[in-house]
Amino acid sequence: MRATIVGHYFAGRQEKPPTKTVWGGYGHMGCCTLLMIQQVLSVEPRNRDDLDYRASPDQPSGKGADCFEDLGDDWRFSEALKSQQAMESGDRAWALDDPKRVAIETITKELKISSDEVKDLKVVGKSQGRFVFMWNPTNRRSSYMVVVSRPYVLSLYAHDPKRISWVSIASYRIGCEK
Repeated sequence: MRATIVGHYFAGRQEKPPTKTVWGGYGHMGCCTLLMIQQVLSVEPRNRDDLDYRASPDQPSGKGADCFEDLGDDWRFSEALKSQQAMESGDRAWALDDPKRVAIETITKELKISSDEVKDLKVVGKSQGRFVFMWNPTNRRSSYMVVVSRPYVLSLYAHDPKRISWVSIASYRIGCEK
């Protein structure tokens, strides 16, 4: 849910053990900071079925999934926000309605291949605001999985919160052979 609150944030105190500077003072062994809520001003439920509220992407499972690697970096909010802004400006207007094209774009970027090479991309999973695509190319030993999402967090930054771009949040190469 999304809430607007009034409170105090206590960062703790700065400590300088031999290896690094840390902030702490609250919680187990002084590990943490503290947010003390004084008043809840508003609460909005998560009730849109077009958005993905999950915190982490799907990972490969099933046959061959015991050996996989991330193709790209972990999901980055800054990249997702750039994609949202490009969709809003019209540069990537297609990303509003075409999650499959987002997956193909991810594969072609990561593998440095042409989009014409990505044939028979299949949906292998679908949930609220999320698609999981799999590509099993005939000329490669590995298969590829891309998780495409409409992340809830983008609705907080969008010009129109009802128009959220599809973005890639994870991509994997599945298989042990290089």
